Amino acid sequence: MELPKTCQQKKRDVACQEKAAYRYTWPGTDEAVICEKCSVLLRNISTAIGLYVQLIPLNETEVSDGE
Repeated sequence: MELPKTCQQKKRDVACQEKAAYRYTWPGTDEAVICEKCSVLLRNISTAIGLYVQLIPLNETEVSDGE
């Protein structure tokens, strides 16, 4: 499965355009990708709400040019 190259997090209704560094999933959701900066915020949110978020480092073969 190829994943997008850029972060899929939204910042003020605009998607973050940083290079994706991790793929992640919340319980019961599909995988998405996230950059290094946004992953810190995601970890903090998951800790605050008490839900586990799985972050898996990406390698270059997992990302594509598509969205």
